[in-house]
Amino acid sequence: MSLPAWDTVLTRLRDLEGAMVEVGAGRYRLAAVVRDRVVFSPGGDRAGALLDIPLGVLERIWRTLEERGALESSAVAGMSGARRDLAFALLARTPYCWLEDSRLVLQSGTYHQPPLGGITPPGPMPRAVSSGEPVFVGLDVGERAVHVVAYGLDGSLRLAPERISSTEDTARRVSALWPWIGQAVVAIDAPAFVSRPASFCANPDYLSARGWPELSPKFREGRVAEAELSAFRGISVPWITPSDREACAPWVRHGLALFEAFRKQGLADAAVEERERTGLLLEVFPYSGLVALLGRLPSHKKGTTAWREEVVGLLEREGLAVHPVWDVDVLEAGIAALTARQFYLGQACGVGEAEEGLIWLPVKDLPAKYHREPSLL
Repeated sequence: MSLPAWDTVLTRLRDLEGAMVEVGAGRYRLAAVVRDRVVFSPGGDRAGALLDIPLGVLERIWRTLEERGALESSAVAGMSGARRDLAFALLARTPYCWLEDSRLVLQSGTYHQPPLGGITPPGPMPRAVSSGEPVFVGLDVGERAVHVVAYGLDGSLRLAPERISSTEDTARRVSALWPWIGQAVVAIDAPAFVSRPASFCANPDYLSARGWPELSPKFREGRVAEAELSAFRGISVPWITPSDREACAPWVRHGLALFEAFRKQGLADAAVEERERTGLLLEVFPYSGLVALLGRLPSHKKGTTAWREEVVGLLEREGLAVHPVWDVDVLEAGIAALTARQFYLGQACGVGEAEEGLIWLPVKDLPAKYHREPSLL
């Protein structure tokens, strides 16, 4: 692959003047292209020094991406003209950079790092998605943003950790930037459906048939999957999904919209275990996935250093490429992606009723109930 024509890059950069880019923790606006330099000024609500980048440095970035095969990755190759146009590689995505052997390295994705300096790599580079290769995508859903990461069957990255700001943006990326989406199993940390108007959980005959006692008021309006995990499996579920969409929490409505966006792209909801099939959507709950993989309730509070070390170690043992400084949302997206891979391998199970959404866990069988690890004291 040849280097881009720098006069073309300069022209494109000038056309994109004013575009925003995140470099580490700072947001910068493309301010000017002056001769052989590209200047970014602090943007958004963050202060900081100007980024003044010589074109020679951009050329080294391009060479490094080329050497590592990153130009073939879905993170870059899916964009129109991105293989030829460094401007889009830098500005149409949110990059982060680090120094390695005196070379500046750029990787697509977002991560909270200080801008351009002697900082450690935030993770492995993603590899290209091959034709027909299964891809396992995990999405951690919040009220205002989604964190995404994707892996190949061998556990290497196919999509670097990324923060996407809206449902509409996610749908756009699915259709325009993830051309391999039909090859994917996508696991989303959010409800796939609202509950039925006549909830199973409020039906005495249904409860009797399952051998369940009458449920607490919290779960009578929710779904079977939520009640089973929390009331019977020992895995606390802090929400329920009512039948009225408008009564759902904002992050739940965000998740429901994401499922709908993926369905419009041709993905189907997984209702039964289907080994080695792609083009499927899974609902997951990363906390329950973590419990299932540990075989017990976690010993550490979510987000603490000890929790992070436990989760990173677990994902590494499962063969996934991770980095110890990834934040909580990215690590939970990693658990979701692992659940997608386990489903593909026939090593996952779903709880609940298919017509109101199964929650999938990354193990073949579940014990009757999970407990916290006994204290050694």
